Amino acid sequence: IRRPPRSTLSSSSAASDVYKRQTFDVGGSDDLAVEETIRAIHDSVKATFLTFNTKELILGGGNPHILCSIKVREIADTKQGRERLGMEAFARALETIPATLAANAGKSSLDSVIELRSRLKNNSENLGIGTNGEIEQIHFAREPKESLKHSINSATETVIGLLRVDQLISARGD
Repeated sequence: IRRPPRSTLSSSSAASDVYKRQTFDVGGSDDLAVEETIRAIHDSVKATFLTFNTKELILGGGNPHILCSIKVREIADTKQGRERLGMEAFARALETIPATLAANAGKSSLDSVIELRSRLKNNSENLGIGTNGEIEQIHFAREPKESLKHSINSATETVIGLLRVDQLISARGD
């Protein structure tokens, strides 16, 4: 059985004068559990340092995803044809995070997303999916702004690349 080596994370941020190095010793019964644990620790540490360095946090609970989705839908209503269809699909994709949060809490993802979208349109800006899956005021769940920005940009670039490939294949007639 292959065991991953010790994960050692060095920091070069402002916190480096306090902590030069942190070591996480991860073990488990199978490689998948170990790899997932290492990935989760890496993501958590990365998000913590990103937050510490940028000092920009936004609400969690799917709040920014739904707000962006609402804005994209508003702009899509002014467009026509394929452009509008693409924007509506992008808005639906943005709603995946709040839908997943609701589903993970055992609630109907569709009902939760529709209710959250409706309530956020009525100027209740601090709402999101709570830990119990209900729509509620988000007080403590936060995420780094840069992390969400990077996620949306990466997903958008990936889709644009796929559409370009699809366009090339369609143009060749394959």
